[in-house]
Amino acid sequence: PRFVWMARMLRMGTQMAAAAILGVVIMVVASEAKAATNKAVHVSVTAPWAAAPLLLEASEFFQGDQFWKYAEAIKPNMITKSDKEQHGAALEASKKILSPAQQALFRLAVSVHNYSPKLQLYKELWSTAAKAGCIIGSPGDAVALVNGKCVNRADAVMEAVQTCSKSSSKVNAEVFEFDHVMKSGDPEVTVVLYASIGSAAFQAFHAVLAAAAKKGDIAYVLRHAWPNQGKELSGPGMELQGYGVELAIKNMEYKAVDDRQKEGGAEDSGDFEEEMELDGFDFKILTQRKPQLDIQLRSFREALLSDLHKGDSSEIKVWALKDLGVQASQRILQSDEPLRLIRDLSHNLPTLVSSVSRMRVNPEIKAELERNRQIVNPGTNKLNVNGRPIDLDDDLNPFRLIDILRAETELMDKIMSLGFDDKSARKLILAPLGPADPYNPPVFKMDLREEEHLFWVNNLESDPQYNDWPRSLEALLQRGWPGQLRYVARNLYTVILTLDLDHPRSLPLFSEIMSSVDQNFPARFGVIFKSSKIPTPGTEEQDETTLSEGMILYRLFIGLERNHGRKAGFDFLRQFQDKHSAQPELSRSSVRKDVFKSVTKVHRAVYKGEDGKYVKAKYKSSLNNTESDKRLRGSSALVEGAGLPMDEPMALVNGKILPGVGETEIFYEVQNQMMQLQRMVYSGRIDGNKDIYEQLIKGSGTYKRFHKLIVPGASSSKQRLALSTEHRTALRTHPKHPTVCGDQESMRPITHMVAVDLASSCGPTLLLEALKAMADDQAKYCSKVRFTTLHSGAADSPAAEALVAVQEAFRAYADPKDAKAGMKKVQEVAEQALKVLKEGSAISGSAELSRLVAAGKTSVGKGEALSGAQQAALVKEAMGLSEGQCAVSTSGRVFGVSEDSPFIAADFGLAAAAENNDKVRHITTTMDSASYPTVDADLITSHWLSDLALFASATIEDQRQHRIHRDRLPARWKADLTGIRAGPADSMLQITAFVDPLSKVAQRLAPILMALSSQSAAHLEVFLNPVADASELPLKGYFRYVLQPEMEFDENGKEDTGIIAKFTNLPPTKLLSMNLHPPSAWFVEGYECVHDMDNILLEKLGADEQVLKALYRLDHILVQGHCHDEMESEPPAGLMLQLLAEGGEKPRVVSDTLVMSNLGYFQLKAQPGIFALNIAAGRSSDLYQIKDKDTSDLRSNTTIFISSWEPEALQLGVSKRPDKRHLSLLDSAEGGEGADSGDSYFSWSGLFGGKADEKAVAPSKDDAETVHVFSLASGHLYERFLKIMMTSVTRNTKARVKFWLLRNFLSPQFKQFIPTMAKKVGFDYELVTYKWPSWLHQQTEKQRIIWGYKILMLDVLFPLSVPKIIYIDSDQVVRADVLELWNMDLKGRPYAYTPFCDNKKEIDGFRFWKQGFWSNHLGNRPYHISALYVVDLQRFRAVGAGDQLRVIYSQLSRDPNSLANLDQDLPNYAQHQVPIFSLPQDWLWCETWCSNSSITTAKTIDLCNNPMTKEPKLDQARRIVSEWVELDESVSKLEETCTGE
Repeated sequence: PRFVWMARMLRMGTQMAAAAILGVVIMVVASEAKAATNKAVHVSVTAPWAAAPLLLEASEFFQGDQFWKYAEAIKPNMITKSDKEQHGAALEASKKILSPAQQALFRLAVSVHNYSPKLQLYKELWSTAAKAGCIIGSPGDAVALVNGKCVNRADAVMEAVQTCSKSSSKVNAEVFEFDHVMKSGDPEVTVVLYASIGSAAFQAFHAVLAAAAKKGDIAYVLRHAWPNQGKELSGPGMELQGYGVELAIKNMEYKAVDDRQKEGGAEDSGDFEEEMELDGFDFKILTQRKPQLDIQLRSFREALLSDLHKGDSSEIKVWALKDLGVQASQRILQSDEPLRLIRDLSHNLPTLVSSVSRMRVNPEIKAELERNRQIVNPGTNKLNVNGRPIDLDDDLNPFRLIDILRAETELMDKIMSLGFDDKSARKLILAPLGPADPYNPPVFKMDLREEEHLFWVNNLESDPQYNDWPRSLEALLQRGWPGQLRYVARNLYTVILTLDLDHPRSLPLFSEIMSSVDQNFPARFGVIFKSSKIPTPGTEEQDETTLSEGMILYRLFIGLERNHGRKAGFDFLRQFQDKHSAQPELSRSSVRKDVFKSVTKVHRAVYKGEDGKYVKAKYKSSLNNTESDKRLRGSSALVEGAGLPMDEPMALVNGKILPGVGETEIFYEVQNQMMQLQRMVYSGRIDGNKDIYEQLIKGSGTYKRFHKLIVPGASSSKQRLALSTEHRTALRTHPKHPTVCGDQESMRPITHMVAVDLASSCGPTLLLEALKAMADDQAKYCSKVRFTTLHSGAADSPAAEALVAVQEAFRAYADPKDAKAGMKKVQEVAEQALKVLKEGSAISGSAELSRLVAAGKTSVGKGEALSGAQQAALVKEAMGLSEGQCAVSTSGRVFGVSEDSPFIAADFGLAAAAENNDKVRHITTTMDSASYPTVDADLITSHWLSDLALFASATIEDQRQHRIHRDRLPARWKADLTGIRAGPADSMLQITAFVDPLSKVAQRLAPILMALSSQSAAHLEVFLNPVADASELPLKGYFRYVLQPEMEFDENGKEDTGIIAKFTNLPPTKLLSMNLHPPSAWFVEGYECVHDMDNILLEKLGADEQVLKALYRLDHILVQGHCHDEMESEPPAGLMLQLLAEGGEKPRVVSDTLVMSNLGYFQLKAQPGIFALNIAAGRSSDLYQIKDKDTSDLRSNTTIFISSWEPEALQLGVSKRPDKRHLSLLDSAEGGEGADSGDSYFSWSGLFGGKADEKAVAPSKDDAETVHVFSLASGHLYERFLKIMMTSVTRNTKARVKFWLLRNFLSPQFKQFIPTMAKKVGFDYELVTYKWPSWLHQQTEKQRIIWGYKILMLDVLFPLSVPKIIYIDSDQVVRADVLELWNMDLKGRPYAYTPFCDNKKEIDGFRFWKQGFWSNHLGNRPYHISALYVVDLQRFRAVGAGDQLRVIYSQLSRDPNSLANLDQDLPNYAQHQVPIFSLPQDWLWCETWCSNSSITTAKTIDLCNNPMTKEPKLDQARRIVSEWVELDESVSKLEETCTGE
């Protein structure tokens, strides 16, 4: 560039020389630069409400006691001060309450108005008090609501409380889970104070109410209230942050721009945008240092940009982009503000690519990047907070990130409050996720290698059957289809079956296994037999009439196996099963005898008698041989001792227990383990010269026992120990007892908490088993374990006393020198106490027990033990047990104990081993190197450390409840040259990011990382990870992310406005399309915008118009959820849900929706508030009721709160009414809800987005059926086409027409005009909207998003009362009566499309569906055009067409090369699953594909793009459609009339 030499001089010169050179540069530019000013685009989003006082918003950062500390720290009358003063007061108060990291988060949360929705919820609650006559007239006012009455004076509030206490009828306000409540105990009277923190009135009321609450007289609830909070907003509301704005460069091949100009207001382009470093000049620094040269610097910068724009990004050659990622990384690493440069490059790449691509590549940086690509895939973007992965594919925004960071700081604070230093706390939370880990679940293997009990079916290493297979493990690495098994003559997969031959599933399963062996399935199979029907030894010989079927078969098997070999025994079982299945009419006895005889003939005898001769097995002698029972008795004991089920068959593959037993389950598990083995062989972690099974089965994850609640699996216990600060304090005082082995005073990291009620059926047995486990000095982890017992029954009961005696016996008989003797004495006390309870005698009848109980009460009095009542409360609150229930908690996990799920002594050992391998080893390793800076050294004893290990275990389990997985940075990752580090290294928040700087993720991530860095909220490590070789420009547009990390104020102390997306220095000749990227829960619509934001051409702006402005408004917040039928496995597809708001004479419908079949997904929309979610009246409510998640009661509705920018997904359980379980929602021939569609409680004008004024009704056409037409448009040109299409449909259709228009992309002007047009032209309409579900693969290009809405949401966009819908593209003109389409018989197909014409030969080369993939895939089926189609919605829903389309879309859409024309390719591709009815050809004529002669019979004319002529659509319309001009003029006149009015 022409200014490069100046940049070099500036970099080389001294400060004085640089200043002089800068002056020369500016003079040169001033003489050359033209006077033209830069055109700009400004985009902003506002809330539909005004901001609440900052003091109140800030208070919502605090919870619990912190909230009250904050409220008390704010000085009186601060609420009347300016925004700046309130902000300062809030920051000052936070310093006394929060850690440094939390203070930084607090500043960011306040700046982005994170808690504004919650303040709006409180505003809704104020209406309750207002109805009671309460008034807040000035900022200093407050009012208390007591027993439904308003109290305006603090000195009168307690008198009202006393009056309420004496009243027989109390009217306490409902208290919600989000309320700020101060209370002690369970008081009768609730006082709700409506006030502003920082007001004198609040201070006066608070002093009185807080004192009363602490004494237990009242429950004190504080709700925010401020003057004018109920006042209606006029004009735009509070400016929002946390969204992105994209200006994509459009392809101008087809000129899709409206030729009618819109007039906009003139405005200066605003502040100088200090966005980019250009050609070595950092204009941000230059402007700061030389503010007097501001105008000249602007000119200089515009001249540089002009040069850059001349180097059009579209002209960059492919080979120039090869190292673009490396070059961009290099430019970033050279910058003093690398995060800012990531933002600038990703936001302005088309302008900067020319400059970046000319950089010389640094070979060292390139080498490091290439080395790291072996560890992390190039171009991958990842973000971890303390190792916790944050999903970047989903919607990353500051609101969600603040919540995550807040949770992380609270977790760190919790761990550090236990005594850990910050470094150890960070290490501790990296514990594995355990059974809840979806990425790396813990390994649990059963070792049943007892050869004396195993019968091997085959052996791949010695059986001749496998002689031709390769023996080398390298054969596993040979190429093959994904999932294809490799055949290696090694016992790589050992499948052990435990079979009870009396179980009906055992023999069929065994027969399947034998077939698999015959078919060379590459696994070794073994069988362990088990039975619960073994005859008692010493009884008389049994015959076939007394023995069970299984015992008969087993004895015959053993006889054959002994005399003829194992194969003979297995053949007998298999042939018996096959013959009996084939000939069930034969008696089992005859089949047994026939098969037995046949097997002895086929298999030669291998057993020699005393005379040396081979002895054939005899049926009767084998049947009567009781000696064979010994082996079965031993194998049954093995299975039972291992904790495996005794009846049903079980299968273990290399020690892993399968959840189901069958050929399919075994096959899939072998496939999974093959991939693991391949990795082990590739990395050299398995030795081919040693026994493979031995290597696979050994290790820390292998056990000899199974318990379904302890080991990972579907039945694994999800209960967790929830320990509050009070619980931890209580547990420290309660005695814990070591096992008999090891140093009795040593640290014991594993704690078993045994909760028993000795009066229950489970308590006595569990207590004795626990004592037995404590006395077992052979247990593997004996020296690491301690026990404590807790009473779970009634507080004052004989059972409680009996347990106190046992607990005190530990103390009384403890003998460090002879622990076994002491334990034996405790066991005797326990047996004595249980005997007394069983006999119903009094504890006082035993002198020893009486003495121990008395000593126990003394211990309680001294604070050395918990009373029975305290123990019961702890069990209830921390373990979640009801009175009388039994459970064992091991290191934070809770295992319920019952008759169905007993817990024996061996299970304590299993639990200890499992928890040690799962997390305790990690905890003890962390504790070995930890320091405890906040703890008195004298307190750090072995008992204190044992408690700490328990509390750390409980904290990790609490984290697992939220399924938080954590990763560590790859050990081999090297970032000496390509890493960026910022922020305090010792911060409790450690953020690691892998960033491709030229990616869409970087566009959002870089500004967020900048915000965190500017606040010093965390320690950041950013590793650049660009794509390896770019073949095209990765970012084809401009982007801005609106985020201000610190609140700013004007000279009057008012919060500064102008937090908007500003685009300057854009190429004036490029056609741009704006796309808004708000958080996924936001429904945002155009509010004020004159220009066509779909087609922005800055050179067309008037000379006096410098800024193109667009104002958008957040209309609603999305509430998403998943609905499941508690009685059935399928979601209740088509269930109609409503969101109701209180107000007026009856509840008002805010939003309504249908439940999808996919995941039972639904979405509703509303603004912050409290709502009732119910099932809509009609067929839905006739069939279903809502199931309360806490009580499981069935009810008509449930309450939900919207108090954040992104509400959590709801989990809604419903259940069919008992007498309606045979019915389906979609059974109704009238469309389900049709009979109720006119109910005043339900209005589909609000379906996912209608309002009362968005629904217009034309004069009805007598006795005419309504035809429903669906369409959508984006941009002024297509809105123009849409109006013409609607006019043509209405004119030519004899029936009444109702248009359903997708409002997502409509301009404000269109939405203002459509009510008038509907009345004048004569049609009905509704605007509908739907938010793209987060679980459905997202599209990023606006056009593809629009295509997706055309096809993917058809089953949920319209109410069930609409039986059909006709989709018509906006750029069509209809010449026929669409009632013909409406009445057409689709022959049972869910939808109908028109096939593409094939009678225009010159276009044949463009008919892609007649060649290659499409030709093969379609076969004889035609390829259809998506410009017009008919959907039979009843049939569409009944066959689940929408769900099938979404599934196919999800499979195909992740490949960027598939579904090029999404709305068209998807239904055509899916014809095999969702068949299409082909409409007559004349229903869609298009000049591109159809012959000119066929236009005379055309019923609709579509303005298709012509790849040969590329003629603009407006020119096409005027040339092809004779009536188009007249239609256009009629609509234009109507618009002029509307404007005039």
